[in-house]
Amino acid sequence: MKNTIPIEKRLFILSKSYSLIREYFAHWQNVKDLDFDKWYQDILQQAIEIEVRYEFNLLMIEFLAKLNNGHTFFFDNKLWRKRFYLGFKIKPIDKNWCIVQSSTENLKVGSLVEKINGQDFKEFYMQKRKYLNASNEQSRKYTLSSRSFLFPEVFTLELQSSEEIKIKVKPLADKKSLFTDFETEGKWIKKGEIAYIKIPSFNEPRFEEKAVDYCKDFLKAKKIIIDVRGNSGGSTPSKLHKQLMNKPYRWWTESTNLQIGLLNYYNSYYQKLEEENPEEATNPIDQGWYSITSLFKDAHLLWSGEETKPIKDALSRRFNYPSRCLYSFCCGGFHNAFQRQWKSNNYWRNHKGEHRPTI
Repeated sequence: MKNTIPIEKRLFILSKSYSLIREYFAHWQNVKDLDFDKWYQDILQQAIEIEVRYEFNLLMIEFLAKLNNGHTFFFDNKLWRKRFYLGFKIKPIDKNWCIVQSSTENLKVGSLVEKINGQDFKEFYMQKRKYLNASNEQSRKYTLSSRSFLFPEVFTLELQSSEEIKIKVKPLADKKSLFTDFETEGKWIKKGEIAYIKIPSFNEPRFEEKAVDYCKDFLKAKKIIIDVRGNSGGSTPSKLHKQLMNKPYRWWTESTNLQIGLLNYYNSYYQKLEEENPEEATNPIDQGWYSITSLFKDAHLLWSGEETKPIKDALSRRFNYPSRCLYSFCCGGFHNAFQRQWKSNNYWRNHKGEHRPTI
């Protein structure tokens, strides 16, 4: 009997995912042409009809992959742990699909794959493309072999060399490292001046640890070349960051598109007032609340990851005002803080809310 999911659970999972995306997803600029509500309705109809757990999971993966974001995806941990490990990585190089990493016997790095179970591999990719979450086509293609559940449980790869390699997708418990033939490398290009470090991956701690050791060895170098070509990522190499920096540095910025309902209402109210009676709306800073609503009408904030020392340019992509203003907002008492900042620095430019602060 096939593993199924009750309809009430399917609809809860889908609707909850839709709600969370609407509230927290912050990368709509990458999918400007996507009618997300229409897409949700299309998927909803299919979710009502699909009962099998595997097929419903594929539907959810397709739903989120439409957002074109490499960090937004659906993962059924219990189900996919059973089909977790292919034993190789494949990506397109020129016009061929090439094995770039392998722990599978007789499947060598550099092998060119032409077919999978008799089907052209390019066609296979195009069939699976809608399930791959990535921000661009190149990343989407490289993601394919990381989604082992998209492959048949048992399949045969036909190589350009006419060899045939039989593959069985293994559970997580049987996973072997794909990096047995890779190590972090380091050398002097010009003794005492230019050093070189090649890091093949950050998927295992040993690669970062070795890179940190090389940085210590090359401490007197005037320049260090860090080669991460072919490195598909992994854990954030925070120890390596720290070793390479000789002064305080930004860790990250955070982004949200959270909607503040009351402020949105105030903003729409003022816009209507501006249209009906412009004379009453010529100096909204005196109305107190508008200085806030105009600032946050896009409801998209960026702020520094540090709590005590905001970085000036942390907001530069979205707004043209100093981070100390937003910091006041985050710490509470934002109404008076913004009033003081705008009045003292002449931030108000005209009645439409354009502001050009001085820093």
